Amino acid sequence: AREILKNDFGKFYNEILCLTRLAQISSPASVKIL
Repeated sequence: AREILKNDFGKFYNEILCLTRLAQISSPASVKIL
């Protein structure tokens, strides 16, 4: 069960990184908010 949780968390973390990168590219001001 722990391995599954790690995999789900990894996917979730990767999605957050992608969203934050897109936010930085679209508007640097949003980075300060994050």
